[in-house]
Amino acid sequence: MNEERYRLFFGNLSHAVLIHRKGQIMDANIEACKLLGYTREQLITKNLLSFVVGRDNNTEKSINGEFAQFELKLRRTDGTVMDVEITSSPVDEGDNSIQGIIICDITEHKNADNNLKNQLHFVETLLDTIPSPIFYKNKNNVYIGCNKAFSKEIIGVPKTEIIGKTLFDFPYSIPYEMTSVYHKYDMELMLHGGTQVYEGIVRKTDGTSGNFIFNKASFTDSSGKIIGIVGVMLEITEYKKAANSLIEKTTLLEGLLESLPDMVFFKDMDGVYLGCNPILSEFMGRSVEDIVGKNDFDLFDEDTARFFREKDKKVIESDSSRKNEEWLDYPDGYKVLFETFKAPLKTPDGKLIGSLGVSRDITARKNAEQLMLEAKIAAEIANRTKNEFIANMSHELRTPLNSIIGFSDVLLEQMFGELNNEQEKYLGHISGSGRQLLGIINSILDISKIENGEVELYYENMNIVDLIHETIKILKPLAIQKHISIDVQDRSVTGTCELGKTQISQVLYNIIGNAIKFTPQNGSISISIVENEDTFEVSVSDSGIGIPEERMEEIFLPFRQLESHASRRYGGTGLGLALVKEFIEMHGGDIYVKSESGKGSNFIFTIPKKVNGK
Repeated sequence: MNEERYRLFFGNLSHAVLIHRKGQIMDANIEACKLLGYTREQLITKNLLSFVVGRDNNTEKSINGEFAQFELKLRRTDGTVMDVEITSSPVDEGDNSIQGIIICDITEHKNADNNLKNQLHFVETLLDTIPSPIFYKNKNNVYIGCNKAFSKEIIGVPKTEIIGKTLFDFPYSIPYEMTSVYHKYDMELMLHGGTQVYEGIVRKTDGTSGNFIFNKASFTDSSGKIIGIVGVMLEITEYKKAANSLIEKTTLLEGLLESLPDMVFFKDMDGVYLGCNPILSEFMGRSVEDIVGKNDFDLFDEDTARFFREKDKKVIESDSSRKNEEWLDYPDGYKVLFETFKAPLKTPDGKLIGSLGVSRDITARKNAEQLMLEAKIAAEIANRTKNEFIANMSHELRTPLNSIIGFSDVLLEQMFGELNNEQEKYLGHISGSGRQLLGIINSILDISKIENGEVELYYENMNIVDLIHETIKILKPLAIQKHISIDVQDRSVTGTCELGKTQISQVLYNIIGNAIKFTPQNGSISISIVENEDTFEVSVSDSGIGIPEERMEEIFLPFRQLESHASRRYGGTGLGLALVKEFIEMHGGDIYVKSESGKGSNFIFTIPKKVNGK
């Protein structure tokens, strides 16, 4: 057995490690014994598959496969089941049947993911059960979500077809003249924050028009920056009809009020109750007859009564609808949050005779909103912690790694004595592997810096054609090894532009390097530079393996390889193109790809000649 690899596995004391041959456990470290609940002697007598819960035909292949990483469920000696991540690798170069595996317990992580998914599903389900249309948009006034009532009754298309669009995409549902008004209100809210309450007429999907009170509020991220708005539409069509026919159609009104799930009440100009529905009567713990003829000071404490009276006065004085929220106590002491809409109460001929109020219990909705906010904050904290960890670890790893590379290079220069062929070969492997690992760490650090907004561009006047030729010169030996021809077609006039040399050099190195990497022997690469009025367009075409159409959108995502075997066959971490896209977009440019599987790829990117087009 290769002793160096054996020590590498068992030296990782922070993880559980097992050595096995075709599933039969040969050795285990202390952490593995603790994790599974057995002694080392007991584990050596067992087969690894005996611990696996719910195994299938692929389980044994995965455990005995080379360089694999996968997830399983393992059962401890006490019968408890845990989710684990397995990293498997051959230990002995001479006998690949001897495998080493590292076991990481991810049970808490799995449980946390499931809890978050359950919370989000609960919030979505709760929103869909609310009868009032609800929607929310991002800072660009683009819909990012809504409930079923909004999609079905207002827009008339499924929720999935609303998300990602704006008001102007639904002219058949919202007249253009109203779209402009709503858009203006929304942008004012985005700019200044706070809330908005106004009334409007909306054409519903059933062909009728309804009166709605729009209650909109801005929402912010954890730093207090406005990132969107949420809107709730309360239809008050029936409430208005009831108010207009209140005096002449008392019987009809009483029947309507009894069928409504919300608390409804109406008062005269002096704040004396003219009537209410049974829901309000139940809340107050009094009969309807005991409420009618009394005012708020007869029914509530002085502070609450004064609050209600002030809201009634504003409705009557402004002759307009208003909304407010208040916490109230049931007679048994249970506190609930009510959302109350108040409107002027008028006779059929338009005479103002008092105020009409509708209150609804929104405690559950507020709790759901708080859960959504807490989940969002938790996700942002987790992402920030991840980025800080990556940045710190990358810095910590680079210091010893630079020492490894430096000392191996010193030894390769034979400054302290001659090396035999084997020594020179192994030192070359150490130096090369170290540089490759350093490149990976630097890429990870670059990704972390970009996500944290720490990357700054230092613009220089450069000739982009010269920069391309410098890159080709560096990569030329790799192309020569594979007998790949590189043709450069310079269609530029000046070639001069303002750019961050470090970042664009990395862009060119990654794109041209990938073209060489994925192009087979005796292939060809064509590079063209076109100078437009305000931009340069660079095209890199190859005769390589190409990219399947269904995977096009994935190639610019971090840590992605098109196939699981691609990283083994061609190398790489999947970070290069992610950095390319970020660096080009930081310059104000764009990148896209044309490709077909087996027929090569064409990467095209543009960058402005001047910073910010100036």
